[in-house]
Order: sequence, then structure tokens, then C-alpha cells
Amino acid sequence: MAEWKRILISGSDGSFTNITASNLPTAGQAQVLGIDGSGNITKFDTSSIATANAVTYAGTGGEANKLAVWNGITTLTTASNHTVVGGNITIGSAEDSDYSDGLFTDFSAQTTPIGTAIDRFNEVLNGLAPSSAPDVRNLEGLATSANTTSNTRLSFGSGVVATGYISSSGTGSVAPMSTAVNNGESFIAVTNTTSPSSTYYRLGIFTASRSLTFDINESTTPDSASFTNYPADAFSVPADGGESYIVEINNQQFKVTTTGTSAFSDANNFSLSAAQTGSFKDTGLSFVYRRHRTGTLTITSSFFQRGWNYVKVIQSSSMKMTNYADWVFDPAQAGTSFSAPTNSTHSFNPTGLKWISGIPYRTALTFIASGSVPGFYSCSYNSTAITFSSTGTSGSVTSYTPPAPTNFNSNLQATSSFTFGTNARALNNPISVTYTALGVQGKTTGPQTISTPTIIIHTNTSIPTTKIEYFTTESHRVPSASYDTQASLTTAVYNATTSLGTLTSELAFFDNALVYPSVVGNMSGAVYKAGTVPDYSALSGTKYLYRRFLHNASDGSNSQKNITISWTGMTSGFVANTTALASQNAYIHIKIPESTGYRDLLVAAPTSYTQFDDNVGCGDGAAINSGTAKTINMRNQSWPGLPSSDTNWLVRITATTGWTGRITQITVA
Repeated sequence: MAEWKRILISGSDGSFTNITASNLPTAGQAQVLGIDGSGNITKFDTSSIATANAVTYAGTGGEANKLAVWNGITTLTTASNHTVVGGNITIGSAEDSDYSDGLFTDFSAQTTPIGTAIDRFNEVLNGLAPSSAPDVRNLEGLATSANTTSNTRLSFGSGVVATGYISSSGTGSVAPMSTAVNNGESFIAVTNTTSPSSTYYRLGIFTASRSLTFDINESTTPDSASFTNYPADAFSVPADGGESYIVEINNQQFKVTTTGTSAFSDANNFSLSAAQTGSFKDTGLSFVYRRHRTGTLTITSSFFQRGWNYVKVIQSSSMKMTNYADWVFDPAQAGTSFSAPTNSTHSFNPTGLKWISGIPYRTALTFIASGSVPGFYSCSYNSTAITFSSTGTSGSVTSYTPPAPTNFNSNLQATSSFTFGTNARALNNPISVTYTALGVQGKTTGPQTISTPTIIIHTNTSIPTTKIEYFTTESHRVPSASYDTQASLTTAVYNATTSLGTLTSELAFFDNALVYPSVVGNMSGAVYKAGTVPDYSALSGTKYLYRRFLHNASDGSNSQKNITISWTGMTSGFVANTTALASQNAYIHIKIPESTGYRDLLVAAPTSYTQFDDNVGCGDGAAINSGTAKTINMRNQSWPGLPSSDTNWLVRITATTGWTGRITQITVA
């Protein structure tokens, strides 16, 4: 059965007089295409074709010109300056009469259309050719770091209108869209566009005019080996270099058309490199059928609108587009300081009582500071805006997180409460709290400081023990005396409430250390205090610390002969009793009532001595450095025996007028 084929006819006058065909099929199998008298192409039925090797049809007056085509090999010739071409013609025989020895073994001379063969060849060649650069797909800012932190928020949108500001809708003419941000919500920089075709690029908030430069296809990596096919940031363009682009800025579209392969730049700072050909990566040979460009887009401040801004680029031929790049322009008070915190208030609530060396201390304090920052919310703000810091205390330090504003002109109100913590001390000083409002880029403010009047506070959890002295309380201290019996030392009580002006022989416990009383000075001017505070600034003369330590019977008898003693804070100021006292030195002695006199730690222990003599050596004759344990030899050849019960030992430190030493801990083991 014959199969109808597509026919293309061309000529000088649109008609023909005869067509000759050979190798015709049997009569009655022809399908006839003709041109009727009106010039229209139509199909005619005929069964009058006789069996022959050739037949001629000639047009006659009023009769359609006719054309017949059959399956199989058919030769068409032309007459009267007309050309007749058949479509979907098969590929014909192979040169060596065999297609099975090639890539496409299913090719058939009589049935495979030429279009099929060409399509397959084209696909193979595509695999052999250099790859094409990707379409336009992403847009990122060049040399633009995050311009806001994760704490930056907007104070307009979602029903809160800032006159002249465009809210962040997150919508545009075509996806991918950015994310809408409303009043009180974070507008933070997003720079990691891991999926550039669907992820927006957010630059954050700018408060001053500037130009923003973006790189097209910044996510494209180079396609290279020995030679480069296309570089980083490249995108594909037609082989002739011609292309149209649409730059969309804040709902305005600007069409850009390039012709030829030259570099391009327009008045709106849309710049493209020359359209370069691809290259074979192993040989460097140029491949002219694939081209690419790189490009940048610079947005000047003339395009900025107050509030939300966005830009994207569309490649017209493919309608491929970049992601959104967006930012907020907030010029309110740009480049200047908004008002510093004002209307500051504070309150103090000192409680508790503690006496140390005749000085009354409070043991707790609550300090509340508050204030407001006018203009802080116009029209973006930092959600951790108020940072509080305190001086003169190791108590809490807090930050204040502002609520979403009711309008963009709201004043920021901030309050923070400070409570004294462990080891906090304010001995004769004010306590200050500084709070600072932090703005976004271009917005700053100076700090506001609130100070108390002079206050005396002391709190400490380092409580002295029977073997360690921290100089935080005087619970194990004893008054200056000789202490020749265990009973006298065991029952002795030091009165910490008595002024050192009355106890004229005593060194002072002050600021968690042992010091000369004049170091304390005059604290009577403090406003916040628990009672009458003495003035020690003029005290002078030789003064002492007598401190009781306990040796337990369970420690063993040998520990009474050889103990270790160490201290911190006094680096090199102890001297032997044979050296005169001065401002830079002091004496240190140890005594076991009923067993020894006051033994000198800075003098070497003798092999024999009178039992109760004072100033007998018990060390190795070397100085004891701060923090270094030293063995003390308390042997006594004439002892009748060692106590079998708990025994109190006594450490005495002696200093004179103007002593500058400072001891912070003594440990006896």
C-alpha cells in the first residue's frame, strides 16, 4: 500500500505542466496530490494509472495539476522551471552496504529517516564538545559582608507604618521570592546561598547611601583542566553573543539587549564581559558554537527607596533568572548619634551586717538602674539594644531585650537589677552601672553611667578554717598576747567590732588580705554603711597578727615536729628577727604554747636550744616565697613528750609603720 509523503514545491509561477515518475507501482495504488484551479493544494483520488515505468500528467484548462508519489525509490524530475522536493527521505544505502559495523547498528537504508540519523549524530557531537556554561541563575553581592547582626529588627510593617518607607513584602514579579519581615521581626544578612536558584541573598540594613555591586552567577565554578572551557561566574549566551536581559529593581524593569560578542556596559552600570568561545579542556582549541560571558550589576543610591529594596536579573531567551538580592535602606538619623539614654533613675537596697577589724560592712546590695533612649526605633533597631555592665562588683551583668515597638518613634525603656555575688566588695567606693544602646550600622549612642554614693559592702564565701586563713573574717584571730598556755590560746576571743584605734597593736584585715591599718585609711565618709566607720589613716607603730591554728591528735605526733606552712601575696618581705623592721619587710613566728617559745621561720633550726626561748630558728635559713610550702622543724630534745590531745598552735606576724606588704592566705598542714 502506498504511503503519503510531505512534498515541497517551488517554482517561478506556482504551477507545473508535467511530472515524470519511474518505477511506478501497479495500477490503482497511487495517492495523488494536486493543485486545484484556485491554487489550493488538495488530494485527488485516481485509479486510472496503468502499470508502466513512467507516466506523465499534464495540466489542462480548468483541471488541477497533479502529483503522485509512492513508497520505494521514486525519481521526480521537473519541468517548466519548477522544483519538487520530497520530505523524510530515508538515508539510503551505506557506502560499504552495511550499517551494522558502525555506532548505530539499527540504521536501515530503506526505513531510517535522514532526520533520525542527523539527530543521533548531533547528540554524539554534543557529548564530545565542551560543556556549556550554566544559564543565569544567581546574584550575590561583591565584597559585601553582613551589614547587620542576628539581633537587627525592623520597626515598621505589619500595620506599623513609617511614612515614606516600603514594607518588606517578600514578593516580586517572579519567584524565587525573598522572605517578608514585619514590625519587630529580624532582618539579618543572609550570604550563604547554597541553592542559588531558589535562595535569596540578603545584605541587611544600610543607614547611609552607598553603591552595591552584585556578581551574576557567582556560584559558578570554573570548568577547566589543562585549559579553561569557561571561568568562574560564567553564564551561557547564544553563539552570536546577542541576548536580551531584564534588570528588575523595586518593581521597575529595565531591558538590556546585546548584539555581537563585544563587552557591554549600559548607563545603569549593567556590565558584561566579551562573549568568549568555549574551549576543549585538553587541547585549548576554541569551540565557536558555545559562548559565555561574566557580568556585574551596580546599584547606585539613586535607585534606593526608603525601606525594603530588591533586585534580580532575568535572561530573556531562556527566561532563566537569578535569586532575589534584597536590603533595607533606613536613612533616619543616618551617620549620626541618636539620643543617649536619658531620664535615668536608680535605687539601692543594702542589707546585712558584718564587722571586720572594727569596720561595719553591709553584706548584700540590690542596685536597680533604668533609663530611656529616644529615637532608638527609627526605623530599625538592635534587639539586644541595652547592655548593662557594672564596676565595683562581681555581681550580675545583664542585657535588656527591647520589645517590638508600637510605632517607629517609640522611646526605648530599659531597666536592669544588679545583685551582689560571691566575693563582691565595695570597700569605700561608689558602684557604677553603665548601660549602652547599640544601633545598626550608622546609628550609635554614647553610654550612660549611673553611680552610687560611696558605699561599704563585703561578701565572701571563703570562710577561714582551723588550718587555713583567708582574711575574710576574724573568727580564728586572737588578740595580741604571750599565750604561754594552751588554755589561754583556746579560750581567747578577738572582738572584730572594736576599732583598731583602740586595739593599738593589731594589723588590719581589709579587702581579703592582711595589711597595715593606714592602708585602710578613712572610710567614715561612706554614705551607705552599717554604722560608725573609723579613720585609720594616721595609725603607726609596731603591730601584730596573732592567728590560732589547730593540730588534731589524729594528725599524729610527728606532725608536731615537722609541719608545712605556706602563704600567698607576700612575695619576698619576711626577714629574720635580727633584721630591723621597715616598710618592705615583716617577721613571722610560730609557737606551741606549753612546748615552745616564738620560733623564727627565717632562721635555721639549731640542734639544741632552750625550750621556751623566743626567736630560736625552726626553718632552713632561706626565704619563703609566696605560695611555696616550707617544712618547719619544731624538734625539742628536752621535751618530756608530745601532747596526745588536740593542740593549738600560734602564728604571729609583726610589721611596723607604713608596711606595704599584703598577705592573702596562710595555710598550715
